[in-house]
Amino acid sequence: MKSKKGFTLIELLVVISIIALLVSILMPALAKAREKAKDVVCKSQLKQWGLAVFQYAEDNNGSLMEYSYGMPKGVGMWYYILGSYIGDANIQTQGNTALTGAAEILSCPSADRPATSDYAFGGVNKRWAWSYFQGDSAREHPPIQASYMLNNWVTNSTSLKNNPQQAPLLFIKYTKMHNDTPMISDGIWVDNFFSNNVDINDNGTLVEPLTHLNGTNTRAGRMLIARHGRSINIVVADNHVERMELEKVGQYHWANGDGLKPDIVGLPKD
Repeated sequence: MKSKKGFTLIELLVVISIIALLVSILMPALAKAREKAKDVVCKSQLKQWGLAVFQYAEDNNGSLMEYSYGMPKGVGMWYYILGSYIGDANIQTQGNTALTGAAEILSCPSADRPATSDYAFGGVNKRWAWSYFQGDSAREHPPIQASYMLNNWVTNSTSLKNNPQQAPLLFIKYTKMHNDTPMISDGIWVDNFFSNNVDINDNGTLVEPLTHLNGTNTRAGRMLIARHGRSINIVVADNHVERMELEKVGQYHWANGDGLKPDIVGLPKD
């Protein structure tokens, strides 16, 4: 009886090489597919928050939300105010480091690294964390982690209205916004005060230049991050979501009275 012939070492090496080659070809495509899926989820979530801003204004005679850090527990923060429009009133009193309820859609899937403390800035792939007035039972804000950021000018903030430099930049009413006014976006902090007129020079350079796109605590650096390539996702006032190329930040009306600015020049490569 003839014995069955097995694979030779050379044949096994050839098969392994072919498999390795196929894996090397497929892995980039699979990585792109994963990032595309995350991008779709991110945009869907931002769409829900944008609709919540609109619904709040509908319920309040067109006024944008009163937003303040120092208000009593359970109110003040924009995600507390809008949480009930997402179907989660509990976020106002419980916070959510577990990322459930409304807090579950406060984070882009690409920002999958948790914050390392209860009060910390985020990064390209890292969530920010917010907890305020610890120990003050009347005003303590329970910890929460997220990666989306509010445009502060899309509010009716009393504290900002009382500031003579900031008051003119507030929209106050929903109908005063431009269709392209960003309301909520990817970012590394809870909110931002970016304005074309204040933060971009006429030649397209940033007033506060950036040395990297990993997130810095500057008005531009809080949002000019490489989370989706060289782009971030934003939901604008006409309630559509789009990917904003970082160089195009000046092509949107961020604040009341903003003029459009040329493409940003001098941004870092990464």
